[in-house]
Amino acid sequence: MALPIPSGSTGKSSPEYTADLIKFAVLILIITPILFTLFAPAHIDKPYEEQINELQNEYYLSTGHNVTATTEIWPLVGIYEPYTGGNYGVSEDGWIYGVKVVNYSPQQYPADTANGYSVRLMDNGLYYYTKVPANDLNHTAATYTPPTQEGQEGTWDYSNASIYSAVAMDNGHKSNVFFTADNKITTDNGYYYIYSGYRMAFAPIRAYEADNGGTALEIQPRSSSLSLIWYQYSTLSGLAGMLSINGSDQGLSYLTGDDITRAFNGATYSSVFDMTFNNLKCHLTIKLDPARISAGMSPKTAYDNGYWSVVVTSDAIASSNINNASYEFNFDNVFQTLIDLLTFDIASDYDIPGWEATIASLLVTMPLWAALISLAIANYYILIGVALLAVVQSLNSISSWWPF
Repeated sequence: MALPIPSGSTGKSSPEYTADLIKFAVLILIITPILFTLFAPAHIDKPYEEQINELQNEYYLSTGHNVTATTEIWPLVGIYEPYTGGNYGVSEDGWIYGVKVVNYSPQQYPADTANGYSVRLMDNGLYYYTKVPANDLNHTAATYTPPTQEGQEGTWDYSNASIYSAVAMDNGHKSNVFFTADNKITTDNGYYYIYSGYRMAFAPIRAYEADNGGTALEIQPRSSSLSLIWYQYSTLSGLAGMLSINGSDQGLSYLTGDDITRAFNGATYSSVFDMTFNNLKCHLTIKLDPARISAGMSPKTAYDNGYWSVVVTSDAIASSNINNASYEFNFDNVFQTLIDLLTFDIASDYDIPGWEATIASLLVTMPLWAALISLAIANYYILIGVALLAVVQSLNSISSWWPF
């Protein structure tokens, strides 16, 4: 609906009319992004949405329980051999390591047997099954396509494969060095601990906040990790854990083999244990192999020989978790929403259909352009600036505004 032209107009906008139009446009520019930020359903960028669903399914298979809104699952992101000198790498959590294991098949589950399996680190930073036993109906293996020409590399398709998150420690790669804080060595490039065998690193794949002794602590992916080392030192056996949050060492925690076998639940074949690091808890669900327990193997024998798996989870603060459907209200988000409206890209931050997003952008930009044109008519030298602004908006909008 067009705004009325004041009576007596000579074709040029009166100062009062232009001023009122500018006020109206500014009011729309301020109110609309605020309303979107407060009330519109946010679109959370979820590059790992499918992986999260897969992890939740794996959690159910391991525990028999569904994931709650405050549960964050930490999948396996690295298998490392210790640094002992020579070449090394540094992971994003600050650990210096000797070798990163890409292909993994636990010794007690050899891949060349009918009951064995193998996994591989894929290019998205997660491990996926590449071989599963024929009797495993819960997991799907990735497929490999050999190269068509000499010198090329084959490709892995893991789009429908299962993530390896219920992790079996390798019975042939236990540490015979007791993992302690005194064994930590810090260098200019990072830090490392003295151990042997394999270090299994688990990490979140999205950011969230955790309760750290009554204060909220933001957990960042990649730079946060829980490293688990299965140790066998003299008569002592268990899991040693080191938690790194945003690249900062949070200390060590231990879970003994006696704890694991003592808490064995014959109904679920699993038990949940807490590892606490400076008031911050991680939860380990350890499940003994049901097939071997059902065949008569004792819990202690199953543990000693590695016939068990571990799933790592952590608690999130629900009100500030990334799963929350609200788009946090602050100046940056309001400003970003305004930019999205002006560039016809509002659907990138909010879960609304394309045609609704286009209408929302039109409702904001039409009063703005009416005010600018009215101002330019009264002040023709402003037309150049208005034209440049139109070009800029067009270039930023043309690729994304059409909703059909």
